[in-house]
Amino acid sequence: MRIAFLALTTILITITGQAATLQPGWKNVTQILTWEDKFGQCMIAIEGYTGSSECNGGWATLDCQGSFVSKSIASRNLELAQMSIALNSRVYTRIDESRKHNGYCLVYQMQLLNEN
Repeated sequence: MRIAFLALTTILITITGQAATLQPGWKNVTQILTWEDKFGQCMIAIEGYTGSSECNGGWATLDCQGSFVSKSIASRNLELAQMSIALNSRVYTRIDESRKHNGYCLVYQMQLLNEN
């Protein structure tokens, strides 16, 4: 019984560590950056995002080069970020600190809020 408990605890800690998310919530996208060979080719600056010991703050990668998510999903997230700025609307973001480019963690979920 003790061995089963230790094994389950180890598995839960491992799973939790692999998909840790940071500061989910409705935020403003303040800047968009594209770069040919760094940061996963595109990033966004998120208002109030401070990062963590694992992630640089202020910015997060969308991974337009397709290392962690499909290029299609990354492109859609970039479009949502652009719409967010154009419409002055917030986006809901979730960030994974286990997947990163140049120290910037990955936005793996983004949802646009209609505030009109």
